[in-house]
Amino acid sequence: NEKRPAHDTTGLSFEEKLAGGLAVKTIDWEKAFNALFSYYKEHNRWREALKLFESQIPDMPFDNLRVYTMALQLAENSGDFKLAIYYGIKCFDISPGFDYAKSLFINYLKLDQPVDALHFIDLAIQNNSKQVNLNPLRQVVINIIELQKTLKGGVADMQVNVNIARQYIMIGNYDATRMYIEKMRLLQPDNKEINSLKKQLIQEGYKFL
Repeated sequence: NEKRPAHDTTGLSFEEKLAGGLAVKTIDWEKAFNALFSYYKEHNRWREALKLFESQIPDMPFDNLRVYTMALQLAENSGDFKLAIYYGIKCFDISPGFDYAKSLFINYLKLDQPVDALHFIDLAIQNNSKQVNLNPLRQVVINIIELQKTLKGGVADMQVNVNIARQYIMIGNYDATRMYIEKMRLLQPDNKEINSLKKQLIQEGYKFL
């Protein structure tokens, strides 16, 4: 009898090859999950890695801090700062230390939420086992909060928005700076100061989508 030829996997994606392996039972689900998860991370496909990891959280061993920390890291790598905050809070509730407080204030600042960030800066200062001087950062965040209180809406806020953007640049928060640049360019696309800010971010290596 002639032996049946194997399936031709030429041109199939990695995911399709794994799916085929599962279908014919040449690989079990756990090995397929680990292989796909590693593949996504190796190729910096953080959103897919996060989605895959989250799908398995309910079935994972009940070591919540380890699981939530991995989800937090994946969310940060994928640029999903809201989800990073969600998992960061879960981590901080279990282990209220410096590192999780730092993660939370950074992600709140990336979303231009300085009031929430200030709360976790203060908690990080209280739990500052690494002796990091956060006082200069704290002052910049207070400056931003005070500037935001003066915003009224429209073109009249142009200089205030520029000042807020410059404060964010001082602490290397280019994600929030971009928000202000894009908002201001809608009002005054030819404004030299705004375009100068954008050029500064590009020179720092920030990529505008």
